[in-house]
Amino acid sequence: MAGDAAGAASDGDRPSVGTIGSRHKKRASTHQELSFEDMMQKALRNRMKTACTSYNAESDAYEWKSLRTPPVELGVYGVGNQLYFEFMFYVGVLFSVLFVLSLPSLICALMGSFVADVQETHDANFFFKLLSKLTLANLGACADCIDYADFRERSLSAGSETRVSDVTPWLGNLDALSQLLVLVFCAWMLMYMIPRTETTQDELFTTAADFAVKVSNLPRRLPKEHHHGYKAQLTDHLQNALVALGEDQDEARPVEVHLVREFEGALYSFNAQGLALKELENHELNMQHHREKAEICENEKDKKAHAKHVARWTKKHERTHKKIMGIEDKLAQHNELHEKDRFVCGAYVMFKHEAVKDKILKAYSARSVVSQATQPHYLRFHGRRIRVEQACEPSDLIHENLDYHYMRRGCNRCMVNLVAVMVVVCNLLVLVYLRSVEKPPDTNVQNADMWVVRPAAGNTTCWSLCNWGMYADLSCNGSAPLPTAAWYDDRNVTDLSGGNCWTSPACNATAGPTQNYFAAELRSPSSVSCMSLPATVQDAPTGTLFDIWSCHKSEAGGPPPGGGGAGGGPRP
Repeated sequence: MAGDAAGAASDGDRPSVGTIGSRHKKRASTHQELSFEDMMQKALRNRMKTACTSYNAESDAYEWKSLRTPPVELGVYGVGNQLYFEFMFYVGVLFSVLFVLSLPSLICALMGSFVADVQETHDANFFFKLLSKLTLANLGACADCIDYADFRERSLSAGSETRVSDVTPWLGNLDALSQLLVLVFCAWMLMYMIPRTETTQDELFTTAADFAVKVSNLPRRLPKEHHHGYKAQLTDHLQNALVALGEDQDEARPVEVHLVREFEGALYSFNAQGLALKELENHELNMQHHREKAEICENEKDKKAHAKHVARWTKKHERTHKKIMGIEDKLAQHNELHEKDRFVCGAYVMFKHEAVKDKILKAYSARSVVSQATQPHYLRFHGRRIRVEQACEPSDLIHENLDYHYMRRGCNRCMVNLVAVMVVVCNLLVLVYLRSVEKPPDTNVQNADMWVVRPAAGNTTCWSLCNWGMYADLSCNGSAPLPTAAWYDDRNVTDLSGGNCWTSPACNATAGPTQNYFAAELRSPSSVSCMSLPATVQDAPTGTLFDIWSCHKSEAGGPPPGGGGAGGGPRP
């Protein structure tokens, strides 16, 4: 078929565009005899016939199907339509069940206030907090948490005695159950629902696929004396194989054998040429339209505008004409080779009865590579281990895809897989690069000669401090404490050496206002890696927060002059 469509005129002459167009469309004389209204009625009837309708014999018309039509009735338009609507229904049921299973997690997340309690997200914007409240990130309440143990044992909500650790096992089990349901649903659809639907549709409707098989892995070319009779050779082989399996000779004879020939993309080229012809006809109509407008226009400006349009469509017409003739030259090469001399890519074979088709499928069924390799010799075609499979529905067959050399199809698949792998690799490289250029926060403590500590609760907290030691190593034991030059608060210079303790002025009700800090001045700027800070806070629970920061003496303002004065001391 493609050879006839792709043929060029004899004697090597290039045909005209009109000759090429005649191969793509034939105008029936009946169309010229019908009026516009009759053709419109035929078009509307054909539209209803091919739509989701059913035929009413009494009114001789096609009527729309009801919205309550079950999916099994839609299978007449293809098993894929039925599977689509059934899949959407079952997916809706699955999502409803998943929603019910996720409700406890959603309710617990809404009850929590963890996003607002944590310092890192406390000042986040409204939309961030709103989205976070719908996730497990907001699970629990922890306004006074300090260490990991506090976070782990936080309450489910503010004022609740239920701990997050009490409910997380149940939430995890529900999440695992949801994932298990999704996996079971996928397995059920793949291994039960789809095969059952295909079997049901196969029993309800009779199509050509019920009697046909697809034969692949055939020899691309037989010996010269046999290649022209390829179809007869394959027909006799399948008949002999069925007779050897006990089938009657007349019943075993295939009714039709269609060979898939190698045309090296001629069908695609022929379709492209047809589209180009339609485009050429459109250009001619536009050119004619603007010429007629230019002739009847009295305004010189309008005539020039239409003349420009004519020139523009003329250029498009020339490009399209050149494209059509280029495709024609390409197709002319296929006319030199007779169809029977072309390579064979595969075949579709139809039998008289479905039972005969099932028998040949069973004989050629290869459940493993070993069974395919040990195929009996009487099933092989000219010594080639062929494969016989169930043929697809005619509407599912894309003939153009069979028009390419098997090596080209293999190369196309390899290229697609290669591009997919390259996209994945490029994405990974981009992610790695972005992670590498991201600057991590600097957690190193800079050299400083002034360290200040103060309760985070404010200036009224009564607290005391004894034996504040700062070390250069991480263990606080590997070296001696860094030497200090002075200890002081915003009132007095003191000394913590030798077991002395310091008490905040806030503990004395008559002492007046205070900044409530205590500072240590080192003899030289040093890096502090470990700190021993035995502070005691009166009338406060364990885990009171302290603010600690470092600076240079020149930035802090130095000790208060004369050992006192509320205006001196470090300024945070």
